[in-house]
Amino acid sequence: MNTVKIGDDFEKKSKQILKRIIDNHELSSIPAHCTIREKAKYQSYKRSGKNIIFDIAIEVKNPNAKKPILVYIVECKNLKSPVPVDDIEEFNDKVGGILGVQTKKIMIAKSGFQSGVMEVADNLGVMLVEVKEDDYEIILHKSEKTKKVDSSKDIDKEILTLIGKAYFPKEIKGLKKLSADQINDIAVSFLNDFDQTVTKKILPVPINKLVKYLEETKFLKINSKNNLTDNSGNELLGYYDLKNKTIFINAAIKNTIRFPFILAHEIGHFVLHSNLKTNQFVYDNFKDSEYSLFIQKHKLRNDKNWLEWQANCFASCLLMPKQAMITKLIAIQIDKGISKQGRIYLDEQRVNQKDFIDIVEKLALFFGVSKTSVEYRLESLNIIQRPPLSKKDERDKETLRALSLLNEKVGNLI
Repeated sequence: MNTVKIGDDFEKKSKQILKRIIDNHELSSIPAHCTIREKAKYQSYKRSGKNIIFDIAIEVKNPNAKKPILVYIVECKNLKSPVPVDDIEEFNDKVGGILGVQTKKIMIAKSGFQSGVMEVADNLGVMLVEVKEDDYEIILHKSEKTKKVDSSKDIDKEILTLIGKAYFPKEIKGLKKLSADQINDIAVSFLNDFDQTVTKKILPVPINKLVKYLEETKFLKINSKNNLTDNSGNELLGYYDLKNKTIFINAAIKNTIRFPFILAHEIGHFVLHSNLKTNQFVYDNFKDSEYSLFIQKHKLRNDKNWLEWQANCFASCLLMPKQAMITKLIAIQIDKGISKQGRIYLDEQRVNQKDFIDIVEKLALFFGVSKTSVEYRLESLNIIQRPPLSKKDERDKETLRALSLLNEKVGNLI
């Protein structure tokens, strides 16, 4: 039996299991409002006019409504061995690329899940289902978390928030609005101080050696911690404690592909923001950046947005320096026989899409980062070239621009 047939059979079996899960009210959704769709397509926010295809989707929609209020995205894993952590992270990144749909994630596996998957899946909000012959077991039921509420603490929190709005500054003193090129120069200078061979010989950053360098030379402590949260109880992947000069990393991602970028992000805060005059309360009370449909980027409205963007930019530059990224890209393109190097032309042609996927995978493997991080870096360097927009795409873009402007006006009134 060929692999396509085996995969299709497992998806059919998964569909039957999902029907039972729905009927058993294990999704906390009314069964009559749930519709199961195979090979479901949803619009990608990264690529205008493109769709992302998923194995199965469960759309939750009132019979009288035109659009679903919630979509459960399902990935079916018919592997001979337990599902690794990387597959969970890639699935999460793929679902994160959907435009304009409220989603929840479910992964169904035939051979179970590797150790460490539970913590990562819990952090990322992925429900895990293991198939057992003609039955199933929900290994991780990702429902809304309910916590015991201490009313006195809630009142204290509200009072602190009001005080913060009235008396705390709206800006972080000393924050420089650095450009991407300036941050790249800072990151490369940091790398040269750490190990010049990394930049001179175009090598991936040795993470263990970097951690030792930070601890012994910069006297910066790197600790992993279970259940890492901020002052408001929100779960964090990483955190830089300025006062104690310590980087905390969520233990759930310690040995995953996400660890290098999260560590580099926090190093970015250490390098760029150690001299800023702020505190965690002020930081937490800034609004997070809003996503612009038109420019398809997060808007840098306040100093917290700038802090996080700078740390993300530093992480990309540290792990994938501009010159190293371009040099490695050209080497891969030469090896693949691509005539025009240093740029990636991405359109609807299958060969170009296949080359793009292959290049991203090779770059991710070389630099030791996730494929999402590589795409982010390629986009930030303007290496990806796309064909001119059609008249329809231009009209769609104008619609997005109008929606973004409306969003800005509404946001300013809140």
